[in-house]
Amino acid sequence: MDDFIIPKLNDFDILKDFEVFRDEIGAFHLPRFHELPDVGLYMDQVVSIIDKYFKVLDRDDDKPIITPSMVNNYVKLGIIPPPDKKRYGPKHLAYLIMICLLKQVLSMSEITLLIGWEEKDLVEKYDNFCKLQESVFTDLDIADTADPLALSMLALTTKLYAQKLIKIQLDTIREETAKLASAASEKQNSDKSAKSKQ
Repeated sequence: MDDFIIPKLNDFDILKDFEVFRDEIGAFHLPRFHELPDVGLYMDQVVSIIDKYFKVLDRDDDKPIITPSMVNNYVKLGIIPPPDKKRYGPKHLAYLIMICLLKQVLSMSEITLLIGWEEKDLVEKYDNFCKLQESVFTDLDIADTADPLALSMLALTTKLYAQKLIKIQLDTIREETAKLASAASEKQNSDKSAKSKQ
């Protein structure tokens, strides 16, 4: 009876498939704001179009990148604006695209801090987001790296850096808010004291 030998990962030519994936990621294009559908979409259409945009990411976990319940939760939590008569427009798609990518590495509270939904600068913010994501996919030099462990460590390191920067920003906002509240309270007390002396 022949011994059954389980093949090892390095027994296969994984580089060929990896190079194809790397080329597809390098050519990844997110639609700019003016390329997003400018008609009111129903929930199932939103989920379908977002899924289409991210097909190239080739996720193996069989979990959808977005579901109707996720969209509803984002609206309830105030992460995205509510739909207009159950219809979603380009602003909703822009926020959902940013959320779908960022949630791969960040918590929803971190994402909310990064992309908060002030609509006045949404088009510029979203288009810059798209350009940045594409440049990261294109410029990341992993041509000689087919080591999943090394890439995982790189992902962990960049995630930790991002989270630390977000925490520093949040701490700064909290400190400035506390200073403003303290100054307002002192002014209010000063005004009351001045009135009582009159």
